[in-house]
Amino acid sequence: MTERLSARAVSHPYWAHVATVLFGHWVEPGVRIGPVGVRVDRRGARRLQTDWDAIVRLGELANLYHTQLAPDTVEAIRRALPQLGEKPSAAARRRFLSLLGHPGRLGPVLRELHDAGILERFVPGMERARGLLQFNQYHKYTVDEHCLRAVENAVALLDDPGPLGRVYRGLSGKWLLHLALLMHDLGKGRLEDHRVVGVELARQAAADFALGEEDAETLSFLIRKHQMLTHEAFHRDSEDEETIVRLAVQTGSPERLELLYVMTACDLAAVGPNVWDGWKYDVVTRLFHRTMQYLAAESPATTNAEFYAQRRAEIAAALGPDGADPWFARQVAALPPAYLHATDAGSAAADLRLLRGRGEQPAVAAARYRDETGMLELTVGTSEAVAAGIFHRLTGALTGCGLEIRAAQIHTFGDRQILDRFWVRDPDYQGPPPEHRIAEICRGLIEAVSPGQARPPRFRKLWQPAAAAGLPPAPPRVNIDNTTSNRYTIFDVFAADRAGLLYDIARTLFDCELSVWRARIATYQVQVVDVFYVTDPDGEKCRDAAKLEAARRRLLEVIDPSGGARQERPADQR
Repeated sequence: MTERLSARAVSHPYWAHVATVLFGHWVEPGVRIGPVGVRVDRRGARRLQTDWDAIVRLGELANLYHTQLAPDTVEAIRRALPQLGEKPSAAARRRFLSLLGHPGRLGPVLRELHDAGILERFVPGMERARGLLQFNQYHKYTVDEHCLRAVENAVALLDDPGPLGRVYRGLSGKWLLHLALLMHDLGKGRLEDHRVVGVELARQAAADFALGEEDAETLSFLIRKHQMLTHEAFHRDSEDEETIVRLAVQTGSPERLELLYVMTACDLAAVGPNVWDGWKYDVVTRLFHRTMQYLAAESPATTNAEFYAQRRAEIAAALGPDGADPWFARQVAALPPAYLHATDAGSAAADLRLLRGRGEQPAVAAARYRDETGMLELTVGTSEAVAAGIFHRLTGALTGCGLEIRAAQIHTFGDRQILDRFWVRDPDYQGPPPEHRIAEICRGLIEAVSPGQARPPRFRKLWQPAAAAGLPPAPPRVNIDNTTSNRYTIFDVFAADRAGLLYDIARTLFDCELSVWRARIATYQVQVVDVFYVTDPDGEKCRDAAKLEAARRRLLEVIDPSGGARQERPADQR
């Protein structure tokens, strides 16, 4: 309303008319393009009252000429709505799909149509989503604003030089992606799962727009599965072959995977400021490329065994003369599959040299800053014989240094050698931390696993303004998944973020005699979703239901000592 008032105050119709006559031109009877945008005269305004197609045509012209709908034109559209029928004509729907297929100035044009009350006549569910608040810790925007921003993020990829931009520019069905982005969250605000409601809305849209069977199914797929790539990238081990195969099977084709890849990025970027960062870009893109190779058969026609043998040969070659050392030969032969997939030959050789250089020391640590992700990558080499509970000791040391842990990988090599890798963000520095800071972090990691260092770590007390508290935290939740992975039991932990949370969770799993093999850490606003791949002490998937339930209850107590157990939900032990 304030935008409408200010637009009318600063753009007098008389001067807008004069400017359009002097500097504009007719594009069709009743419609001119000029300095103030697309304008209609009285004849054009009368036509709007009887012709849906004419209204969408105005948006199409604004997109083609990369201009706006003049304020008095938007007002004319609003006044015309009561005279129009409830349902747009078939010609208007065809033109609307054509508009969606041309990026140009699509985002602002859709906003102008939404402000005028037009968008909800074409897109099922948009009327209910107008101004609809999302009561969770993830989203900053209302549902309609989030969906519009997602489309704007997609259009912005036209100028993106990276993988996302290349994939987006190569899409032949951009209109379908934009329609899916407009609709993907419109099922929210109901008791049912918003994806299920979204599929029903997609079917209604497919009927309204007379889509073909394949396009209709793809639209439903994108809305039903719009969170799938996010889930597999951040809540599961994205380097595991099982994850790649599962994602490929559910996606079904390279074309759908490309649409899902772009949709995932645009959706996350529309959640709130700084949610889509370089690290998430890297993780999602790596998973996309590996799955695309599987779907498009772009990888060499080799079996997994042949691939692993080839990668080990590359690592041995990268080691040079060191490869003849029996110790190195044993380590190369024992490298686990997930490590071989995630690590190039040069990095693997550097990791092995780091482990070899440990000698009699309890541990060694190395760090490097990744400009592309804005993260500090920390690698720690030690041995199972040095201390028990190495993972929770290391997480405690990192949190004690004030670092934000974004992801972790735990690898066990030959001779019980352990290589743990962490990706962290240092909130004290913009860009690479100085050398003295990196030395302090590495020293803390080594001390954490040294014999005799059993005291718990101390965590920083961070000041947070009360205004930043926002919505109350969601109830803590712990899910247990014993079917997704053939080798591990998976714990999904949902909790409000706080200092030392990851350490407390890892320490509790250790106390419950569960070994952590993989970890995924994700933070959304004040909510964290931590995922742990665990085994029993023998390295096997834990199948003891009573033990898993006890671990779940202890985790809830640790996450929220004031009442987490009272707010618990049933465990998912599928």
